[in-house]
Amino acid sequence: MKRYHSRVAAVLRVRRIEERRAAATLGAALRGVAVAETALELVRARYDQQVWLCGTQAGSVFLAHRAQLDRLAEAVQKRRADVGIAEHFATECRAGWSLAAQRVAALEHLDERRRSEHRRDQLRHEAALSDDRNAMRRQHPNPHSDHHHVPVRAM
Repeated sequence: MKRYHSRVAAVLRVRRIEERRAAATLGAALRGVAVAETALELVRARYDQQVWLCGTQAGSVFLAHRAQLDRLAEAVQKRRADVGIAEHFATECRAGWSLAAQRVAALEHLDERRRSEHRRDQLRHEAALSDDRNAMRRQHPNPHSDHHHVPVRAM
């Protein structure tokens, strides 16, 4: 009987490569989310620190401080938007990886089913050969076989 040859092996190999690439892209996207969140926290901390520095100030100092707070507030908003964009990209990457993983799983299941069918066919074929051999032995007994007893005369 022939050795099992997977007809989906090449496609499965390609799909596994795609899944690894999708996982790597997802990993990079999640790192991007972490970087964006860290940047947001740093800008937010600077903003919070500047808010507490308000006190009695001269007009020009107050206006300069207010301008700096406005710039920091804009930076906080920009960083929030960056986090949103990074999270959206990570969500898309997760969906892509999930789809790639499902494709791999489906092909692996198909390949395993075909491998099982092949093994069953092999066992059926081997059983049929064994039955054929046994039937041939019964029809044409071997005279040199140990199964035939020659009567021995007692002395």
